[in-house]
Amino acid sequence: MFSLDSVGFLITDFNLFYVLSEIANYIYILIILVFLTSFKLLDKDYFIFWAFYLATPLLVNYILFHPSYMGDQFQYAAAVNDFISEGYSSLSGFATRILGGQLMMASAILSFVPMVSYLSVTSIGFINKLIALVLLLFLSRKIDQKNLMYFFIVPSFILYSSVGLRDVLIMVSITFFLFSLVERKFLTSLFFALIVLFIKIQLGLGLFISWALMFIIRADISIIRLQIGALIAVAAAIFLFDSYGELLNIYRYAFALEDCPGQYAFCTTIGPEDVRINSGIDLIWLVITSVPLFLLKPLPWEISGIFQLLTFIEVCVLYYFFYVFAIKSKLYFSNTFWVVFSSLAISAAVLAVTSFNVGTLSRYRFELLWPYLMVIYFLYIKHESSKEPEAA
Repeated sequence: MFSLDSVGFLITDFNLFYVLSEIANYIYILIILVFLTSFKLLDKDYFIFWAFYLATPLLVNYILFHPSYMGDQFQYAAAVNDFISEGYSSLSGFATRILGGQLMMASAILSFVPMVSYLSVTSIGFINKLIALVLLLFLSRKIDQKNLMYFFIVPSFILYSSVGLRDVLIMVSITFFLFSLVERKFLTSLFFALIVLFIKIQLGLGLFISWALMFIIRADISIIRLQIGALIAVAAAIFLFDSYGELLNIYRYAFALEDCPGQYAFCTTIGPEDVRINSGIDLIWLVITSVPLFLLKPLPWEISGIFQLLTFIEVCVLYYFFYVFAIKSKLYFSNTFWVVFSSLAISAAVLAVTSFNVGTLSRYRFELLWPYLMVIYFLYIKHESSKEPEAA
């Protein structure tokens, strides 16, 4: 294993050592793929496809994009190596540090994933590919692998699973949570909800509310229970605003500064009061007006480049399949669907009121939509199979 602990340096540019390091990582993952197909854990008919798919980190960083295009990659690579070389003593004071150290927590989890080399941002990309491979193995027990391929070749999933960020870790954790939720696995779903809370607090709220709807209110057996739960959630958002409003405003201001010319240190056009939410009623109104824009941006007349155009096309395609799986098939008659949808709606609301930058918004939106589309497709399969005897 090559890390700062054994080598003493982190690769920050393209060179021969980088090539050898990442080819070693790819061969390592390829060996795992051979093992999985040899023991029929994955379909050998798709071996060539997955072999090419798992190589995409070699194409994304330094070839299609320079790593600085997503500058956070260097922070994750450095943090992963710090944990490997220095240990995990920095995680002491877990309960008090967790909310303020989401990058630290994600990096700690990534550092536990075995890899040959951790010496570049592409190394973290291969860790993400290995995590995606574990997800594929899990989902292949529930969904036909041929159909799973369509989810894994969504361009944004290929991109985010090939770079050194936490997005795949978030998407995989949410996916495991949602499948555990709909299969009524009490402790497993709670475990993955906690992981998401630790590494992406904005998405944790929706998971915990849907968990409460499923296991406490039992909204899956009665639409009236779901409606009561929804009223309780809205009332809590309004009347308990003073207990969480300041934290929400801090997040809003931080993300507004990120989109401001000069960013954190030199921004002069945005102040805390410019983005401040003053009450629960103001929050509800902001959610109503912000969520539709969050779901669609960049709007056609706002598109200023090829990547924004591709992002818009991609999200429209995702919404089309949401329509096919949930509306056209009448899956909306299922109470379990509405529990899942409640989680999606709450998470979208939180992201909508805290996101300002179009690039950040698009990235967060995708890591939210992809897992929910996956579990809704799973519910769609079960729904369609349940209708077959009746049709016969």
